[in-house]
Amino acid sequence: TVSGLPSNQVYDVVETSDGTIWAATKGGLAWYDTFRWHLMDRSKGLPEKKPERLVAGFNGTLLLILNDTLYLGDRQGFVPIYPKFESNEDDNAQSAVPLENGELLIGAAKSLYLYKHGVIKSFPMPSKILTDKGLNLWKTKSKKIWLNTIDGMYQLSGKKWVLKLPRKTSAFGVEAI
Repeated sequence: TVSGLPSNQVYDVVETSDGTIWAATKGGLAWYDTFRWHLMDRSKGLPEKKPERLVAGFNGTLLLILNDTLYLGDRQGFVPIYPKFESNEDDNAQSAVPLENGELLIGAAKSLYLYKHGVIKSFPMPSKILTDKGLNLWKTKSKKIWLNTIDGMYQLSGKKWVLKLPRKTSAFGVEAI
């Protein structure tokens, strides 16, 4: 576009804590400097593919899922922090949310993980999971963390999940909060 946006097809827009506006478009990821858009490409650590999901991180960072890989970065560039596993698609990144203590909670297709300072550990899950679309995590404005499962919607309380919105008859189809 004239302003530098890689495509007029915009899938997601997020503002990070430093005030940077990010857009996931058909043509890739871009950030806005109040005058024009700047494309984040291979030179900034990202493959040339459509971003699948954007989440504001902490301290002005952005979490980005692209090609089943979780990236962390800012206007200077991105690094993969949770790779795509060709041998086990059940562990590919589906969603991620920042926690208050600088940790990241990562939802894979069938597992949850905690990431801090380059170390990834398993995170406790409710007994049943939604298997057809992977684990979707959300963080609300009130800083509550939610997880969509086959039983319904769970809310994180400390390090435990509490079922808050039980499924009554059919599976939940929540895609975003």
